Amino acid sequence: MKVAVNTAKLLRNVPLPDEIATVHDNAVVIDLGTGSTRIGFSGDDAPRLEAPTVISTAKDGTVECFSKAYKARETTPVTRVMDRGLVKDWAGLEHIMMHVYELLNLSNDPNAPVLISEAALVPKEQREQMVQLLFEKVKINSLYFSTAPVLSLYSSGRTTGMVVEMGHGTCHTVPIFEGFGLFHSILELDYGGTDLTEMVMQMMRSNGANVSPAHQYEVAQYLKETHCVTQPDKGSYTIAVAEANKHDTVSHELPDGTTVTLNNDRYKPTEALFDPSIIGREGLRGGGIQILAAESVKKCDADIAPLMLGNIVLSGGTSLFRNMAERLHREVQEQCPLEKVRVHAGTERRHAPWVGGSIFASLPTVQDMWVTRAEYDEMGPDVRRSIAHRNCF
Repeated sequence: MKVAVNTAKLLRNVPLPDEIATVHDNAVVIDLGTGSTRIGFSGDDAPRLEAPTVISTAKDGTVECFSKAYKARETTPVTRVMDRGLVKDWAGLEHIMMHVYELLNLSNDPNAPVLISEAALVPKEQREQMVQLLFEKVKINSLYFSTAPVLSLYSSGRTTGMVVEMGHGTCHTVPIFEGFGLFHSILELDYGGTDLTEMVMQMMRSNGANVSPAHQYEVAQYLKETHCVTQPDKGSYTIAVAEANKHDTVSHELPDGTTVTLNNDRYKPTEALFDPSIIGREGLRGGGIQILAAESVKKCDADIAPLMLGNIVLSGGTSLFRNMAERLHREVQEQCPLEKVRVHAGTERRHAPWVGGSIFASLPTVQDMWVTRAEYDEMGPDVRRSIAHRNCF
């Protein structure tokens, strides 16, 4: 049954038949990413807000967050709060969380729970410090943490499979069984979409593009998303970037009339996900994301390996390159020739962790799993931060 937004608040005091008595207050869902943050309410199909995870501090001490801070980058220094999934500026994160609290007007609905997604392999100390920040500084009432890959899998309607997460700063392969991440099997590439954007920026400079420094990154990101295509296989890539094909160029005119031209080097950023040497990295066994996927499965119990390979789910904005799903399928199938490989690439995979969080926070069974501020306050100061690990896996 599709329940309209805020229906729970309207019907809170109205007796309901048993079959629809599971309507709950909408939880706040926050997907806190390195590049961007997505915010909305459980039960929604898409986030209400998506904005860069940045802050700016003016000369008079005024701190701005998200898009308002980013738009002022020509005159005010902008700081990223996250770095490859890790919080690098806790004071900045506090400003962002307070801004979210005010933006959503949570003071008028203090009982609204908050679901936070976090990257795979985040140190437990970061979660504990996040709990302290949210309960003691932001004053939220209840919260829950879940890893982004698990939520991405939920967004595809599955609870078992392997998520290949291609994010802003890192890429992960995460086997998941019945909703639980198999942490001993998680592997990581220490680069992601931002590093590929830097490659395009270098191409722009090499070709003499005259773009304002304050806008170079955004222009390079747009060109990467528009003109960088995944080749079907390694052989096709080798031919595409050969010297004989330097005439294979594309030109793009910017709104100010500047023309930016990219040659056949534009195939390198996507290939770097499969061949780390292109970006100056070593990778696992000299390979990229396809080797990580195969090795993650090998670390799983042999009985569930077919379930992992048959339910590979792409997640993250970096997975949106054209032909990426087909190329990954080919590469992983070559690594695991005895198993049937299936790659699922949902249209919403850019927001997959948030969508999965929206679904998860709407489930009736989750309502008793929230960690509350009252429970936090009851614990001693030396152990209270560890409450984040009690119900959140």
